[in-house]
Amino acid sequence: MFRKTVAICSFIILLLSAGLVPEAHPDDTGGAPAPVEELEGELADIEKDLSVLEKQIDVMLEDLVDPKLTSLSVFFASQPLRGKVPASIQLTLDGNPLASREFEETDRLVLVRGGALEVHAGIVDPSSHIITVECFLVLSTPVQEVVSTGKTSFKFDAMRAAANFLEITLSEELSKKPTGYRMNARSWSREP
Repeated sequence: MFRKTVAICSFIILLLSAGLVPEAHPDDTGGAPAPVEELEGELADIEKDLSVLEKQIDVMLEDLVDPKLTSLSVFFASQPLRGKVPASIQLTLDGNPLASREFEETDRLVLVRGGALEVHAGIVDPSSHIITVECFLVLSTPVQEVVSTGKTSFKFDAMRAAANFLEITLSEELSKKPTGYRMNARSWSREP
């Protein structure tokens, strides 16, 4: 019997030295079981991580289905101006520069004939905004003097997940001496 016990112990030592049998550790599955409190703590941490991931997935899905950003296109038109032609326009959105455009000869021809030019196309937050417009005119006299229409601000609401449009029209106020300028704006939105 003693010989059998020594033979078995020798065999186990041989297997351990060869690395064929893993050594037992208290935290291994073969050792003493981990306390229930530790397992409950780990489970609570996993549930918190899953909750955070679910919220992130919900936000991504909401953005995919109903984007938080929306598009904005701004158009500029001009009624006939006596002896003047629009030369450039500057736009700010909520106090930040939005667009600045120098009108080329073909642009001026479109405006003189009653057409409209797209001066900005981009993405904005769906909320209330203030857009400020200043147009510069060139007098058609030989001097080519540049005149500002002054800054005019408009409030408009950009709808969420829609195409938003703003059309600004410049006209003369003939009743004022010297002649003044008036800017009007109309906005509308269209669902895609």
